[in-house]
Amino acid sequence: MAKRFLEFTAAEVEFLAEDTIITIVPNFQMDMLFFISGTVGPFSPSLPVQVPVWLACTLKTRKRCSIQAPEWLDVAYLSAKLDEERMFHDRFIEMPEHFMEISAMLLECASDDIRNASQLRGIIEDICEIRYAKARHGLSILQDNPVATQVNNLSLMEINSIRPFFIHAMNEFRNFAQTLQATRIRANEVP
Repeated sequence: MAKRFLEFTAAEVEFLAEDTIITIVPNFQMDMLFFISGTVGPFSPSLPVQVPVWLACTLKTRKRCSIQAPEWLDVAYLSAKLDEERMFHDRFIEMPEHFMEISAMLLECASDDIRNASQLRGIIEDICEIRYAKARHGLSILQDNPVATQVNNLSLMEINSIRPFFIHAMNEFRNFAQTLQATRIRANEVP
């Protein structure tokens, strides 16, 4: 039972990302919508409105809106982030929250609304590969030095993917430290 609280599935992380607010341009008229998480709307043709990603994708699928890409879902911005990731081998560059999940959802449901969609897919894939390589390298360093591993700026999806190994490794280090401490105590007890 406790294991369930230690990690999310990829689908659960994506579900959390779906609540991120983005801008759409509706092609219909409707009053405000009331959800547990808050209200959205009103909707008027050609007037931008902010909605959660899940609603944007639903409306887009039904051809009821166009989606405005978030500012960060841009070739120039992501190319600069890719260059930074390549430049700094020892740390993770700060990325927008849920960038992997949101970009995947928007490029799937609204690629016709997003400029340079195929180029963006490639850049995002490159960023993810570099970040996963850094994470694997960081975990290998963790084996040599359990005290000094930096994981700042990892996304929830990235943390979720390394969590099982990381927890196992930290438990092993704790067991090792306890054994080492017990050995030292016994060594000090010997006259």
